[in-house]
Amino acid sequence: MQLFIRHLIYDVLAKKTLDKVLKLIRKLDWDNDEVKQTLHKVFTKPWKIKYGNISLLAMLTYDLQRYRPAFAISVVDQILENVRRGLEQNMYSTNQRRIATIKFLGELYIYRLVSSSIIFDTLWSITTFGHREYGFVLVDQSDSFVQPADGRPLPQRQVPSDMPDDFFRVRLVCALLDTCGMCFDRGTQKKKLDNFLVFFQVRFGLYCVFHPDFRQVLYSLQRPVAYGHRVYVDRFTRGAPFNYNH
Repeated sequence: MQLFIRHLIYDVLAKKTLDKVLKLIRKLDWDNDEVKQTLHKVFTKPWKIKYGNISLLAMLTYDLQRYRPAFAISVVDQILENVRRGLEQNMYSTNQRRIATIKFLGELYIYRLVSSSIIFDTLWSITTFGHREYGFVLVDQSDSFVQPADGRPLPQRQVPSDMPDDFFRVRLVCALLDTCGMCFDRGTQKKKLDNFLVFFQVRFGLYCVFHPDFRQVLYSLQRPVAYGHRVYVDRFTRGAPFNYNH
C-alpha cells in the first residue's frame, strides 16, 4: 500500500490525472493507521516530487480537505513546523527541501488552506528568526548599556542561525513572494507587504537589492527597487522603533 500511494503522488500525479488520483486516494482505507501515516508523510515532503508539481499537491490537499478536513489541517501544521525547523537548524544540505517547503506553503495560501496572517508571520519569521533572543542595540560605544532590538537583525550582534555571510533567507522570502505575493495587491494586505518590503531591503542591504530573484519578485509585484529604503535606514540602524504592522 505504501508503494501504491507513493506511485500515485510521485509518478502518476499530473494536471491530466489530478481527478483520477483524487478518486483513488479517497477510496483508500482511511481508518487504517498505516495508510494515514503514509499519506501524511507523502503530503508533507514536497521536495520529493517535481518542483512543477508542488502546486498540484496543494490542489490535491485542497480537494481532500472537503472530505478529510482533519488531514488537511495536519498537513498545514507539519509544513509550518518544517519551515521553523529549517530556520532553527539552518543546514546547507536541506536548502533544497526548504525551498520546496516554502513554495508549498505559498501554494496552500493560493488555495485558501492558510490565511494571509500566516504568510506574513512566516515572512517576518524568516527575516527575524533568532534575533529576538540574541539581538541587542548598542546605545553607546561601551557594552555597559544595551537595549533589546525587538527582533530586528542588527550588525552589532551576530546570531548563530543567521550569520552575516548567509543569505539563504533571501531565497526563501523570494520563493514565497514569487508564489503568492501577487495576491497582496490591495487594501491592508498591500500595506502590510509594502511595510515588509521596506524592512526586508533595509535588512539585507545591497545584496538584496541586486539579487536577481528579488529583483524579479519586485518586478512581478510592480514595486520599485529599494522601495522606501532611504526613509527607514537611519532609524533602523540606530535602533529606533519600527512598526511591523502584521
